[in-house]
Amino acid sequence: MKFIQHFTLPLSSRELPLTLMSMEEWCIITTTGPDALSYMQGQLTSDINQLHINHYCHSAHCNAKGKMLTNLLLFFYKGQLSWIIRNSVRDIQIEALKKYAIFSDFNVTSLDRTVIIGIAGHEAQSTLNQIFPVLPSIHCPVVENTSSTLLHFPLPSDRFLIITNRTRAIKLQQQLSKRFLIQFNNSKQWLALDIEAGYPIIDQDNSGQFFPQAANLHYMKAISWTKGCYIGQEMISRVQYRGINKRALYMLVFKSIYFPSCNYVIEMKCSFDKWKKCGKVLAACRVHNGQIWVQAILDYNIPSGSKLRIAGCQDLVSLQSFSYKEERNS
Repeated sequence: MKFIQHFTLPLSSRELPLTLMSMEEWCIITTTGPDALSYMQGQLTSDINQLHINHYCHSAHCNAKGKMLTNLLLFFYKGQLSWIIRNSVRDIQIEALKKYAIFSDFNVTSLDRTVIIGIAGHEAQSTLNQIFPVLPSIHCPVVENTSSTLLHFPLPSDRFLIITNRTRAIKLQQQLSKRFLIQFNNSKQWLALDIEAGYPIIDQDNSGQFFPQAANLHYMKAISWTKGCYIGQEMISRVQYRGINKRALYMLVFKSIYFPSCNYVIEMKCSFDKWKKCGKVLAACRVHNGQIWVQAILDYNIPSGSKLRIAGCQDLVSLQSFSYKEERNS
């Protein structure tokens, strides 16, 4: 589904009015077959056996070296184990899953006809309350209605994903346009909110580069340390228990005409005229106030007050911290 309204540069969660977003940069994948749950249990970092029907969990799908091929949001959709990932890594993941499935009664399918819509901003929850009989919440983050499944996210502020069919999506857009003062935008707005929340963005260009701990996934309860074997488990456990991981996920903010892309190098000033590499860009988004928000994986021992920049750009960047480490551990 495409929104016909004019797209605007993304806003921060504090500034965002009621906004409906297309999600063309994401897709939903589902599994079928009697071996689906047991097979995926041996593939992903999270414990699927602990996943409740009305909850979702963050997870990662890694290669044998423990590096993330994708990260995903895992939940049950119409009774089937499903997940949302970036479109650019859809084929990479499906191919990797099928590689070991020859002796399992298991199928994996991209639901290309299913529509994903994001809604966030001022009074998003109260607006949806007037359309849907039941909404998800922080205690019950996945809810199935008659023709739609809704997911709730508390960070960076309350926002929702609506998974539905095309007919219902068009009707929903019409309902919102007639009854509420709402703006429409594309998936760059959802990307900006994910960067602000600290949800890692793994795309085709950075697939297979990082351990899940380097993207803060252990803080998001995306790695089970008790479930047993899965692809990459030995290396991921070694990284955790031997303290090998020296990286973390950060948000960087700066203003420039220069726009960084995935895998651009982040540098730290180490002497009068010397800079050294200290990380890489995962994703970036130019927002409405002229700032550029960058999600990056950096060395986590960067001294306070260090001068940072994108390699090739003279403009300095400021380092932003996330609050979810404390919130998720409390």
